[in-house]
Amino acid sequence: TERPDHFLLLEADPDLREILVAEIATATKAKIKGVGPGELDSTAGAVLLCLYGHSGEFADHIEPETEVLVLHSASIVESFRGETKPSRDALVAIVSRWPEFLRWSRTLLVAAGLDADALSFRDARERNWEKGLRSASFVITDSLMAPRIPAGCPVKVYRVLAESSL
Repeated sequence: TERPDHFLLLEADPDLREILVAEIATATKAKIKGVGPGELDSTAGAVLLCLYGHSGEFADHIEPETEVLVLHSASIVESFRGETKPSRDALVAIVSRWPEFLRWSRTLLVAAGLDADALSFRDARERNWEKGLRSASFVITDSLMAPRIPAGCPVKVYRVLAESSL
């Protein structure tokens, strides 16, 4: 067998895949490619990676004896532990291209006691998503969008992958 020279991330959701590739590339500085179930042509020279519970869509595309490193997602509660809760009237913007990120941030932030009316959700796939961001007390975003947030905006990055997986 040849020595691996890159990571190959198996993830069906293209938006989540982009975020995970960004996180892994930043953490490892290694070459990484992400693929969906229909795009898996060759695993030669690759270390296969997959988010816990997300390998089902690839079962028909990889040999059963193929080793796949399982990655775990970060605990949202853990990632915000020690953070100061914003005041009730503070505007908090949430930015992502991944609809699930926007969906579960709403649930979580409201559960944490933030006023739903003080939350501004921005789907970064839409035009002018960055408009008015500077008026937010801070912006919660993912690793893929963090570098694209306009300068001057206080940013809190939520990483999808657990520290232990990186």
